[in-house]
Amino acid sequence: MPTYVAEKLIDAKAQAIAQIAATHLGTNVAEPAQIAKLRALVGFEHYCISGLNYPGLGVGAGVILASDMPEAFLEAYLTEGYIRFDPLHHMIRPDRPWGSWHALTDQELSQPELQPIRSLEARFNISLRSCLGLYRGTVRFGGLTFTRATPFSAEEQFMIEAVSRWVHQELSEAYIADMSQRAGISGGELKCLSGVAAGFDLLELSRSTGFAPDTVTTYIKNAIRKLGCRNRAHAVAEAMRRRLLA
Repeated sequence: MPTYVAEKLIDAKAQAIAQIAATHLGTNVAEPAQIAKLRALVGFEHYCISGLNYPGLGVGAGVILASDMPEAFLEAYLTEGYIRFDPLHHMIRPDRPWGSWHALTDQELSQPELQPIRSLEARFNISLRSCLGLYRGTVRFGGLTFTRATPFSAEEQFMIEAVSRWVHQELSEAYIADMSQRAGISGGELKCLSGVAAGFDLLELSRSTGFAPDTVTTYIKNAIRKLGCRNRAHAVAEAMRRRLLA
């Protein structure tokens, strides 16, 4: 999403979500060390790690946490909505999280609805893709996609699965921290919200922070608004979920 669209959003959390989603697609994220080691072990050409494992966050689809695929390829794939008829989207299930274009027959690969995807892949020299879906119960929240000319063996799939959730979780936490910073929570607002989490009343908050009672009240109201919450309890829960509070 372009920056000028994100800046028109009124809600602070929604604006932060839109802004960081726009930023991450266009940013070259350094290859995670675990992915570099995995590349050395199993060998692949490109990778893409996507989605977020945070219930109720409101984002996830289309979020690219890390990738070395060409940005123009990813942008075209997402904006054209190719996922709707991508075979990988339908192959992967909670009980069978692996899917691969290598499993398709020549007849299936020649289907007219797949030609736009194949043309896009050919334009950017992208080999056949294989994907490991990540699930929370029956809900798919993300995945790791790899490309190479040959399919992965069962042993290689096992090695990928062994590190996938760890890598995905680390990248998700970094993403959420970045998004939280973009929500614009100030140090004073966070300090007051932390006092609320500790159970302090207004006077205790004023004494512990050194802020006047009116300032404490203003900071808490600002934090509630910026986090897009209904009340203090909701704001504390949201701040903890975003890792702003321990």
